[in-house]
Amino acid sequence: MKQILVITRTVREAVEDMRTLQGWILKYTVFKMGIEPHRGRITTEHAEVIFTSAQNKEKLLGRCPDAICKRTYLDSRIRKSFEARKPDLKYLPGIEGVLREIIEIEEAAVNEQKKN
Repeated sequence: MKQILVITRTVREAVEDMRTLQGWILKYTVFKMGIEPHRGRITTEHAEVIFTSAQNKEKLLGRCPDAICKRTYLDSRIRKSFEARKPDLKYLPGIEGVLREIIEIEEAAVNEQKKN
């Protein structure tokens, strides 16, 4: 499962972004989706999107995401730790970029299943 990390300035912004993405997934796709609002997580069959605040540095340091959507300044120490764990880390432009990435991940998984 691919992990996408959405980093916001405040928890309130993370909640707003989570609601926006949830609405877009329901409106524009047919993916099965699980929502855990208390944990700040939206999951599809092959992707996991985690919403967190940049203020929670301990939670950030324990992650190894495949892609990041930075909605605020990210401490260089944290950014470097992500890049050290995942040299091909993708930086996504806004919540729209997160939706595009989810669609790409799900389509790639479907195509892989069709081959097998």
